[in-house]
Amino acid sequence: MLENNLRKVRQRRGYSQTNLTQKTGISSSIISAIENRKLYPHPGWRKRLATALETTENKLFPGVVKHDTDSKDKITSP
Repeated sequence: MLENNLRKVRQRRGYSQTNLTQKTGISSSIISAIENRKLYPHPGWRKRLATALETTENKLFPGVVKHDTDSKDKITSP
């Protein structure tokens, strides 16, 4: 299952699951399931959680967001 730092970051910010529910609109049962690695968070949830906790998706869910450094995907100007 997906490694995550959601509980650690949430607690560091001083939020309860209820507070985070109010900030994200994601139910506390879903937040609990994500923290306990029983539920894989879809991209929309990851983005809302990261925004509410003022962090990045990659810090909450290491390894999920890959940064492509391949130059073929970069846009260059002439």
